[in-house]
Amino acid sequence: MVDNKIINDTAKTIATTSTMISEAVYNATRVAFMVKNISLAGEVIYLAIGKEAIIGQGIQLQQGDYIFFSRDGGYTPSQDRINAIASVATANLAIHEEIDLAAI
Repeated sequence: MVDNKIINDTAKTIATTSTMISEAVYNATRVAFMVKNISLAGEVIYLAIGKEAIIGQGIQLQQGDYIFFSRDGGYTPSQDRINAIASVATANLAIHEEIDLAAI
């Protein structure tokens, strides 16, 4: 924990079933969230916020694509769970998340 924040940096392998990559945040605030598709070319990942991920729907990340939400950037990320699903049997994500515990 740094300055009353939890910082999570991880990588996850995603398959063709919806997988939770970040739990819902309660009694705290997610202040930054970044996810990058670090898979090989052709492996597409879809993200869903607050619901199950479905192939072909939601936020689409091609190989090398990323999405970044930050309170410092003027947008407080959703506090809901975040799920991912891959278009192939295995795809890889790099995830960075910061959670501010000041709300506790």
